[in-house]
Amino acid sequence: MRRHHFADPITGIISSDYVDVPEGDLPLALQRRPGQILVPGVTWPETQRIAALVADDFGNQVAVLEDFVPPAPADDELRTWHWDAEQRGHVPTPTLLALQRKASAPLLAQLAELDARLARPLGELAEASATGQAAPAEAVERLQQINASKAQLRQQLAAIAASTSAAELASIVSTINP
Repeated sequence: MRRHHFADPITGIISSDYVDVPEGDLPLALQRRPGQILVPGVTWPETQRIAALVADDFGNQVAVLEDFVPPAPADDELRTWHWDAEQRGHVPTPTLLALQRKASAPLLAQLAELDARLARPLGELAEASATGQAAPAEAVERLQQINASKAQLRQQLAAIAASTSAAELASIVSTINP
């Protein structure tokens, strides 16, 4: 069997649609689509194009293929695209914003955990205030510890947000998580 891809001879674009034809079987003309030709030997239809059509020894037109780099997908705030010749495709690269969000995620989770731990000391302080009792020293101490931890996390988040390059961000992250 030999694989033949459909292609537009005018634009040179090769379709990913194909037919498998037994060796030596020539009813290929019957399987063509109007305005298209069948091209054998295509290995990467997305990244190859027809450079020219030349006549073979029998007068048949044969496609000469060339490598083609298709346009990259549009960049967005979280990734840019670059061509990887080995993979024969565009590969995403995270932007600084994406790296900052990834580095911030564990710190934000820690902040949320600390916020949840505030409920008990705040409840004890509110109860003491409502009943006219003195604030429990243990609740005040826990509240101060939690707020100190939250302040430290906020400083780390601010440093991450202020980073201006991936190298600077990696340096900041390495000091946070040694």
